[in-house]
Amino acid sequence: MSSAVSFLTERLKIEQPASTDSALSSVAPNTDATTVDTEASYLLMLKDRIELGGYIYTSVSMKQQHMEELSGYLLQLRDVAIELQSYTQGTGEYDDAIARSQVIENDMSEFIGSVVHDQDLTPSAVFSKEQTMHSFLDFVDVNTGDENINQQVAAIEVDLISLFSNLHNPAVCVHCAEAAAANSQQTNSISGVLEPYASTAYNDSTAGAVAAPNTADATLEPLRMGEMWDVGDGDTLSYSYYEGAVAYDPNYNGNTGTPGTPSGIEAAGTGNSAALDEAFTAWDEAVAFDFEKVVESGTTVGELRVAFTDEGTTGGRAAFAYGPGSTYTINGQSYIDSFS
Repeated sequence: MSSAVSFLTERLKIEQPASTDSALSSVAPNTDATTVDTEASYLLMLKDRIELGGYIYTSVSMKQQHMEELSGYLLQLRDVAIELQSYTQGTGEYDDAIARSQVIENDMSEFIGSVVHDQDLTPSAVFSKEQTMHSFLDFVDVNTGDENINQQVAAIEVDLISLFSNLHNPAVCVHCAEAAAANSQQTNSISGVLEPYASTAYNDSTAGAVAAPNTADATLEPLRMGEMWDVGDGDTLSYSYYEGAVAYDPNYNGNTGTPGTPSGIEAAGTGNSAALDEAFTAWDEAVAFDFEKVVESGTTVGELRVAFTDEGTTGGRAAFAYGPGSTYTINGQSYIDSFS
């Protein structure tokens, strides 16, 4: 498996710089340790910048012929980026170039969506206290765990809504059907049924996640994440509210720490717990599995954890959450912004 850095620097006629984004370095995939489609030869990160600081990101593998077409879009974005350097921000020429850049980015994102299987996408988020800058292409240092080994991965700015809206339908995709069949056989070979998950430890995730199938609905696809919790009819998914009794994992989100300083649900306002209970009760009636509330104590917490945080800014986002998964204990965590 190869990084796309050398391929793109050659195609775009640019030099390979030092790491251009520290926020992504903590989550960049190791090209030596990443398992991807054996027919593909290049590993990429896809990033969609979050206005207040950070990215929604995922990694993908792409075949040689797709990389050739992708480099064509990136050449256009490179040319517009060079053109922007000669314009003053706020002028008509500058705004026109930005608009053209966005059209190219949207077209490129739709192209990537058309050649990537939806189960290969596992979007996550990484936040930064520093303002992240818009860049069509970054070369990000990989944290290999060995200071003597230097690796970089290419991170391309995309529009995830455009990308997800153009993902192909797995119902007519041979590869998606084979993957779904393999996953079904693996589940049945173990026990035939999924185990309930009533609680977990503060530094663990036991429910696990599986690929979330494409809905084939363009209005729903932008809301769908690449994975869903591995629970079904008759299973239990637990949730809990942070009140300070059980600390967050110090290795949270790959050693980047919690986003801001967490605070308790009730400490942020009397009645918050009751309001959240009503929400979970409503969701419980809409899904096949059961939600179960647990009280945090010792090292015990829910697979889903809710807290307030001071990470945001006044007038910014109201809340944010991390989707299903088992890579980090950040999966399943939800935060309500105390500034909202």
